[in-house]
Amino acid sequence: MAAPAPRAYVVYGNHNPTPRTTSYESNGSQNAYADAPTDVAHDVATTSRGWDLLARGRKHEALLQLATEAKIRPKSGGTKVGYALAAAVSGRLERGVWAMRRALRTDPYGVRDVQIDDRLRSQVEGLIDQYAYTYESPEEAVDGAFMSAALHFLLRDVELADDAITAAVRSDDRKSSTENLQHMIKEALAAQRREEDDSGQRTTR
Repeated sequence: MAAPAPRAYVVYGNHNPTPRTTSYESNGSQNAYADAPTDVAHDVATTSRGWDLLARGRKHEALLQLATEAKIRPKSGGTKVGYALAAAVSGRLERGVWAMRRALRTDPYGVRDVQIDDRLRSQVEGLIDQYAYTYESPEEAVDGAFMSAALHFLLRDVELADDAITAAVRSDDRKSSTENLQHMIKEALAAQRREEDDSGQRTTR
């Protein structure tokens, strides 16, 4: 029997995040999860269905499902990332920014634990280009740089993520979501450099 295809699910690590929290960042959307039906059983199985729908390209169904999951797990950064991606690929770029900022403000290490598989990678790469080309005004460029950093971070492209988050900070983005993301990017860069140093030491022995 052939091995099952990899799933685009969120992996939740055993972490103890201590993010900074600030006031509600709404970007004009007071109830971003309003799409979610309210008569849904609080079933653990729903935590993966939305991601699977998104990976299969069923973006509108994924948006509804992940909105439900965000209501069920309001403190889950991973679920909010799924919602952010589903909103953005559905053309709701502003709502995607809103959800990504909430994810990084409330549960940054839950965001770090998200694993993007091959089925989702092309969608995330497309969003990086879309935010770059769409968010061109000075006011939008801050959110564009933030989203570029977050999306590169999800793809484990930490050097590109670092370039983008630096641009956001230089544009005076002082939101806690940006600060939390920058902190995790620096952690990832430090870990990457340690691995490179260790690898270099092994090859010289």
